[in-house]
Amino acid sequence: MKGIIIIALLGLISSTYAVEKNQCGLTDDRVPSNELPVGRMLKKTDSSSGCTGTLISKSCVVSAGHCKDYAAVIEFNTEPSLDKVIVHPGPESVYFKNDVIDSQSFGTGLDWMVYRTKPNAITGKFAGDIQGTYEYSFEVPKIPLELAITGYGQDDEPSRNYAQQIGHGELMPDGRSRIRHNIDTLGGNSGAAIVERETSKIIGIHTHGGCLYGTNIGTMLAARERFQKAIDNCIQMEKDDLNR
Repeated sequence: MKGIIIIALLGLISSTYAVEKNQCGLTDDRVPSNELPVGRMLKKTDSSSGCTGTLISKSCVVSAGHCKDYAAVIEFNTEPSLDKVIVHPGPESVYFKNDVIDSQSFGTGLDWMVYRTKPNAITGKFAGDIQGTYEYSFEVPKIPLELAITGYGQDDEPSRNYAQQIGHGELMPDGRSRIRHNIDTLGGNSGAAIVERETSKIIGIHTHGGCLYGTNIGTMLAARERFQKAIDNCIQMEKDDLNR
């Protein structure tokens, strides 16, 4: 278990921490990973940093609402960075945004996005058909619960900067309809799915740092009916497209 220093005013975490993701202990415990459904979101194909998105179906991606500007491009099958510079994959692993189904970006607990991607320009296939997907849960998570977050966060290690890494930790107490956790995250991890380790199901979206004041914070999927509806609508749109 990570040691976390809890100080006063635990709940007063400003939305500015959306870009100040925090390490939750004396060491950064993230390690390189290769979770195929987790992509790096970018404003342009040659961007040097971005956010994180996760596939829940062949074309539907969940992320953070404040990452909306980074939804233009999402790339998979990424390599380690080179001297802290992103190494972009080939065009067969790059997908462009179709449309945003819905999103909110109003601070902790109200920060999420669901959007669709177009088929790949080279293969003609959808990302989820190639990369696989994560399942998700609309049930309220309960303590104790082991969690995982896979994302593309900043790192001082030259080969890990904005490259895919995974971190593990625990669900922490919260008096509101948010997710608090003690998993190390830094800028670029915004939008990463918060996953229950035992079931590998998405229970929320990581959005805000806060370990300097206690815990990092995310949006709980079970607490946001509009978020759930956006997911249902995205899946239905896929089905409607197949029936046309």
